[in-house]
Amino acid sequence: MLNLNTLLVEHGYVVLFAYVLVSQLGVPLPSGPLMMAAGALAATGRMRIDATVGIVAVASACADSIWYQLGRARGARVVRALCRISLEPEACVRRTHGAFGRYGERFLLVAKFVPGLGLMAAPVAGQTQIRYRRFLAFDAAGALVWACTYASLGLLLGEWIDRSARLLRAAAQFGLAAIFVAVAAVVAARLMRRRRFRRRTAIARITPRELKLRLDRGEPVYIVDLRHAADFRVEHDSLPGAIHSTPDDLLERRDLLPRDREIVLFCDCPGEASAAHVATLLQSSGFSRARPLEGGLDAWKLAGYPIARLAESPAA
Repeated sequence: MLNLNTLLVEHGYVVLFAYVLVSQLGVPLPSGPLMMAAGALAATGRMRIDATVGIVAVASACADSIWYQLGRARGARVVRALCRISLEPEACVRRTHGAFGRYGERFLLVAKFVPGLGLMAAPVAGQTQIRYRRFLAFDAAGALVWACTYASLGLLLGEWIDRSARLLRAAAQFGLAAIFVAVAAVVAARLMRRRRFRRRTAIARITPRELKLRLDRGEPVYIVDLRHAADFRVEHDSLPGAIHSTPDDLLERRDLLPRDREIVLFCDCPGEASAAHVATLLQSSGFSRARPLEGGLDAWKLAGYPIARLAESPAA
């Protein structure tokens, strides 16, 4: 029988550090149950609550520092890769950039509590060129708040369990199994959300070749670059004739969009998630010729088609 006490008491801090580090590096493992288990053991004197909180915060800061440096060096490519790892298309680049745009570094204080965005926060912070010392200060503070919250809940739970010998034995025997079940449930829930999102954004795309043929024939095409402005600090390239807009601005000003031509949208999300979502909303508003570009800018470049330069801070 799996014994949580044996695992955490004999190898507790090492297991806790390794688990949190791996989960914060992108493996879809929920850290909350293990932190609560450590807090529950602290209530019975088998672990120390201060050591538990400190180890979780250090492991989280180590993983986040790696993602910060990767985001600073590789920009949007790293963020797109994390979108795929997280299994959360809804929580891709746009939402994370939006949170930083509204709250700045303060978002790091609560990022780990926001499903799907906690993993994106560190590389996006690096991508937006926040200074590392400032990033680390806010990120470490957020990690401490995150660790304290779950460990304290476990501490309260442990004090309640400790009053009953039967509950204590059950927690020891089945605690680790419960964590495995929680991991499976989280992964299954994210996969279901991914499937529902794909159904919602199942919209016909225009290929780079089709778009190039239309441009070569001189057909009027309205091309919208939906990438976040922070991406242009790393990469200034865009499609010829494209205008830049955020998804929210474009939807707010949809009445100004042309109805007599093709509207082509592209973003930097896996599967053109944001572009497909915006195109779906535009089609429901009567813009039947709005379509996302299959593969986005990367596919356009891969085909060897010409590119243009956008300003570093393009106006919507």
